[in-house]
Amino acid sequence: MTQFANTPGIPKEDADKLFAAGVSFLSNKAFSSAYVCFDRIPAKDFKLLYNKALCCFMVEWYDECHRLLCEAERLVPMNVGHGTERLPEAFLRYLHDEESPFCPMPQGTPEPLAYTRILRLKAEAACKQHLYGELKAISFRLGGKYKHIETLINTSCNNDDQ
Repeated sequence: MTQFANTPGIPKEDADKLFAAGVSFLSNKAFSSAYVCFDRIPAKDFKLLYNKALCCFMVEWYDECHRLLCEAERLVPMNVGHGTERLPEAFLRYLHDEESPFCPMPQGTPEPLAYTRILRLKAEAACKQHLYGELKAISFRLGGKYKHIETLINTSCNNDDQ
């Protein structure tokens, strides 16, 4: 049973306003307020779950973060790519080397891009939970292209795989 099971439905317009408020709070590091907004939305989708997971990660609730990301990942179609195939080389370099894995996911995010963002945050949560085998598997799924994931593997995951 999920925490949404007993939440009464709300009009889509109200849910959209709550989502936008949550993204705004999240962007401004008001993680508790963002979580409250996201938690009041009864309809689950991968964007909502990712944003709730990001709130959890930022307050160091890593097991809940990981659980939400696993659920979000299941809601994204399995045949999506990475969503970055058409980016010019300068943007690809920035994406792989510099772009933070800790940004909110707004409405309208293309599914391939969402899938990559979910995996990138999931890698961070996996490392915090010492799930080094999962971290390496995520890196493999993303082609070993993301510097922050490779840094996690090189600094934290030279331990025995679990």
